[in-house]
Amino acid sequence: MGRKGMLEKDVQILKRLLTEQDRPMTINEMSEVLGRSYAQIYNILLYMGAVDIVDRVKRGKRHFYYLKGAYDENRLAAMLPRPGPTRRPRRRAKPSKSSEHVSPPEAPAVGHPKPPSNMLPALAVIGLYKEKKAKRERRPEPKPVREPSTPIFLTVERRGRVRYLPKEARLLSGSDTAYLKDHYLRGLDGYGEIGRFNTFFAEANALKSGEYGNLFYVAMDTNPWTKIYKVTVERRARAL
Repeated sequence: MGRKGMLEKDVQILKRLLTEQDRPMTINEMSEVLGRSYAQIYNILLYMGAVDIVDRVKRGKRHFYYLKGAYDENRLAAMLPRPGPTRRPRRRAKPSKSSEHVSPPEAPAVGHPKPPSNMLPALAVIGLYKEKKAKRERRPEPKPVREPSTPIFLTVERRGRVRYLPKEARLLSGSDTAYLKDHYLRGLDGYGEIGRFNTFFAEANALKSGEYGNLFYVAMDTNPWTKIYKVTVERRARAL
């Protein structure tokens, strides 16, 4: 197919699009519907306008294209967006030389006289003069270290997203997750932070040995972008 044949094919595509949409369209709208670039649509419309196939009208900063003779003036005006009110720039009147007024120099401001230094305490007592006292900022009291209430407890920390789990992590079934929570984790200090999660991952090595292990990963679901938390089962050190 030659260049002219390809151009005629593109012309038919745009004519069919304007007929199906039955409304004036901008180049951006045609480009989005047809998946063509702005320059391609513009060049085709330029040719169609030269051979009296399409016409265009401007509203604001946009040009709308439509098939020539498809609409009368009243219908075309009803289909196009209403133009916004035009704002005329305000011109500032330049002051004439005769009206310029030079204000006299201002006299230096005279402040209130300060009372003598030996009068400050007395004035402060009777309320006529108040000394500003510097505010002392209270230092926050150190938070007490929270000791776990059970010999075995859970530590929970943010890990990232599900898609970045370690390769050795394996998803537990719903029954295994329920059994793990009910028989091993429930009641331990820190369980309240993970009790709402129903998606658990355990390490492959521990599962091969027939155990759950001491390290888990928990999430709300298996979506790759869901937040994941690392849970470690720890034992409180005995006091010497």
